[in-house]
Amino acid sequence: MIRVLLAGNLNAGMAEDLRSIPEFEIQEIDDFSNLAAESEFAHVDAVVVDDRTPVKRDFLQRAAQLRLLIRTASNPGEIDLEYAGGKGIYVRCTPFATSASVAAYTLALILACLYRIGPAYHDLHAESDSVHDTFSGCQKEEKLTLGIVGFGRIGSEVGRRAFNLGMEILYCDIEEVQPGFPARRLPLEHLLACADIVSLHLPSTPDTRNLLHAMNLSRMKPSAILVDLSAPGVVDAGAVLDAVRSGALSASALDGCALPQDLREAAAEIAGVYPVNSGAYLCGPRLEQSSNDVISILKEFFNV
Repeated sequence: MIRVLLAGNLNAGMAEDLRSIPEFEIQEIDDFSNLAAESEFAHVDAVVVDDRTPVKRDFLQRAAQLRLLIRTASNPGEIDLEYAGGKGIYVRCTPFATSASVAAYTLALILACLYRIGPAYHDLHAESDSVHDTFSGCQKEEKLTLGIVGFGRIGSEVGRRAFNLGMEILYCDIEEVQPGFPARRLPLEHLLACADIVSLHLPSTPDTRNLLHAMNLSRMKPSAILVDLSAPGVVDAGAVLDAVRSGALSASALDGCALPQDLREAAAEIAGVYPVNSGAYLCGPRLEQSSNDVISILKEFFNV
């Protein structure tokens, strides 16, 4: 029997489909803290985690039988890849099910920030006299410049769609990329200073953690917009809220689910801040595709 552990916020249909395969024994948990006993780790053959659940070294040390680790995302995120590789654990992702959805969701957030859709909606229903003021952040008539930090599958797809909307594309990445449309590579500091909109699409690694701190945020234009769909920890969320509150940034959309409770409450009170559900993009056909990809990877790996 092949024991498969499903951790985090995964599609319920995935578990049902896997249970229909007699070779698999399925266990579901919310996070790894729910597995208190060493014996519960020791005999797991495969683990499937959502895009947010961190996989730390202490779990990998105790999962003596683990051979396959699948992240339902476009990148491994918070997985200790070096240690996993040293133990012979094969790590896979499901990028093609998520990249188009994340890109579309990113563009929706950019437009929502540009046109102040949230504040305008609330003002309208509150019969506020300030309705027209909510549109003050979108006055630039010339071509907008989008700066993308992290130009992998998702970042380049965001760039392609934004270019088709008439935006100039800048990007910052550890590698030169040939995306098939005009895009200029810049160091992070220059990109932040030049862009009207900055969109981040990065995993959480030692190199990216706290990458967008208060000093880097201060390099951005006061009229700029920040959209962050990176893994938790890449952006200093408290500094972002302070910047929008003080007028140092025009608006920001960031993952509300990754915010501590006190910052989540503060974000809800700041006009121009969109604390969104970063998992909202993975729904309907994309969610089903991600589940199908996971099942295919498991069946192929274990020759089922």
